[in-house]
Amino acid sequence: MRLATIENTLKTILTRSVDAIIFGFVEPLKDKRTLKLVAFLALFIVVMSLVLTAAVFMLFKPYADNPSSMAALTSNMSAAIGFLAYFFVMVIALAIIQSIIVNLIDVMAIFRALEMKSFIPKAQVGIMSALKLIVVNICVTLFAFFSVFNLKMLVILAVSALLLIAGIAVIVLFQANMGLVFVGMTLVLLGAIVFAAYMIVFYYNSLRLMFSPIIFVEKDLGVIDSCKASWTKTEGQVLGLFVATIVLSVLLTILMFAASILAQVYSAVATLINPGISDLALSVDPIYIVLSLPIYVFSAYAVIVGSFFITSLYASLSGKTHTGVVVEKNAPKRPFFSKKK
Repeated sequence: MRLATIENTLKTILTRSVDAIIFGFVEPLKDKRTLKLVAFLALFIVVMSLVLTAAVFMLFKPYADNPSSMAALTSNMSAAIGFLAYFFVMVIALAIIQSIIVNLIDVMAIFRALEMKSFIPKAQVGIMSALKLIVVNICVTLFAFFSVFNLKMLVILAVSALLLIAGIAVIVLFQANMGLVFVGMTLVLLGAIVFAAYMIVFYYNSLRLMFSPIIFVEKDLGVIDSCKASWTKTEGQVLGLFVATIVLSVLLTILMFAASILAQVYSAVATLINPGISDLALSVDPIYIVLSLPIYVFSAYAVIVGSFFITSLYASLSGKTHTGVVVEKNAPKRPFFSKKK
């Protein structure tokens, strides 16, 4: 009886995983609206990459070409701080813009995937939804790390922190005593081991909260309510979600490696021909940029695949395995950017 139960469980996990992977990889390519999202996101990623590459090149090239300028910059503390501040502000600004656009596309992809799984999403798609999704994703990470819905596991994190703090304090305060330094190093090592064990808890919590963005789009709930609903939804389903996400990660890693082969080969050949070439110079090489395009395109496609994949798992746990858009009776086709009346 127990063996039959295990077999049925494994069969269910395998079926859900295969269905989610097929839905994630295949359905976006069959749907024109989703293909437009992939194309737009790919173009956006290419543009942002080129802008960042050009900005970094123009910023660092004068110092790379003139070692004395770099020496002068590093010797002037205020100038070095100003230079680094400008660089990080520029990078952070571009990262914020990219995060908003990627999350906007993610909302649209989840919205469309839910429609294709016979849901009728309630969230209104727009910039505000993208900003809310960013908050949802940040909260998912924080809630998972601090075990907000699994507070008893915080003991492990607390023990890790205490061991690390105690170990560092002993090393710093008793540097002259090698015996105590050894004790301090042992405490630090134990703290690191306990923290590594807590990362398993963090991953478990992350799996329990993985449906939060889907629930946010489907039910238009608040951030905390979306996370609570995801935690409830995934009770007893962690093993299946773990297997499915691992398989997806392996597939995406293999495909991303395949997409980057041309750029890697060209980089290796260019370095072999010209050993003195810098990464900065290579980054603005037109041939290298062209050969890197498959990476950007696949990165955009991977975002959509991930959204469709998780939505498929959510639909499966919700008892909706049929793929087909449900249209409300007597309701017109809703555009992505509909406005609340």
